[in-house]
Amino acid sequence: MRKTLDGIIIGVSILCATPAPAGAAPRGYAPLLQPLPVPVRRTILAEIASGTLDSVSRTNGDAGEVIYDVDFTRAGKSRNMTVALDGKLLDIQVFLDETPVPARAAIRTLSRGGQLGDITKNIGCNDDISYEAEITRDGAMRRYTVDDKGVLLEMQVSLPDTPPSVQQTINARVGGGILGDIIKTMDGAEVNYDVVLTKAGRKRAFTVSAGGELVEEQVFAEELPAALQKAIQTQGQRGRLGKIAHSTDKSKDYYEVAVNIGPDTSWVTFDAAGALDSEVEDLGWASLPPKVKIALHPLQMAGEEVTDVTRTIEATNTTYDIELRKGQSRRTLTFGNDGKIIPP
Repeated sequence: MRKTLDGIIIGVSILCATPAPAGAAPRGYAPLLQPLPVPVRRTILAEIASGTLDSVSRTNGDAGEVIYDVDFTRAGKSRNMTVALDGKLLDIQVFLDETPVPARAAIRTLSRGGQLGDITKNIGCNDDISYEAEITRDGAMRRYTVDDKGVLLEMQVSLPDTPPSVQQTINARVGGGILGDIIKTMDGAEVNYDVVLTKAGRKRAFTVSAGGELVEEQVFAEELPAALQKAIQTQGQRGRLGKIAHSTDKSKDYYEVAVNIGPDTSWVTFDAAGALDSEVEDLGWASLPPKVKIALHPLQMAGEEVTDVTRTIEATNTTYDIELRKGQSRRTLTFGNDGKIIPP
């Protein structure tokens, strides 16, 4: 099930249909799907096939973008999926025997001595696949995420499971608030802890490095200086504003806001005075300039897969970061608009 940054589904039900009789054709409930965008409707019908539709809710994703949370029954099994505004399937509930062999083996190992619950197949912006499994052990449920090769990417942990320096930072940030979920993320050698807290009745998230440094934290517009608020609100003319994250680099404060423009999301960064610093957007392979695609080909080693493509705009300079993965090995190459590689 797709979750927001703070791990909570936010949404108002816009459709709740009585399940159709077994074997009913999708067109039997097509009129109920009429209020939905055409791309969303097509994806729902394609995934449900000859199953039955139970409910659809309009919700908000991690960056505040509009998504659709769908409950349905197929082959006698209740399932859930999430669909983006442009019809892209973001995630779908699957069962263990429907996962790739490496991921299945990893999930079985992780669930040894516990009880396996729901498994969610997540589809990234570049169609990279991961599987999130809910596992209950000693009465506590935790979530683990592996990729299609069986590599562990994320795991839910408790505060005592984190290093002392991380505990110290978390306790300082939570203060008199209520500590929520802690997710340990592993990206190659980089390890971080994503944390949710509730303070004064408001949920917010922050990230701590393995060394105990505060990487970034969620803030709200009314907490910011007036000039910065104005700069962020100006971005609202381009699209729908999402969450704001505050980070510090070399003693300078930066504020990143998610801007949802149709089905796409851009992350726009300002300094504390409201001056534009940069804009980052995740791209699909098809959106890369031809010169960059041509330049990458001879540099891509046998067996390497493109797992992430990011465009960054700073002033008049545009660059493309392409992440390549082979097994557990990852590297990133950076190119200019002209296809020339930019040294790290």
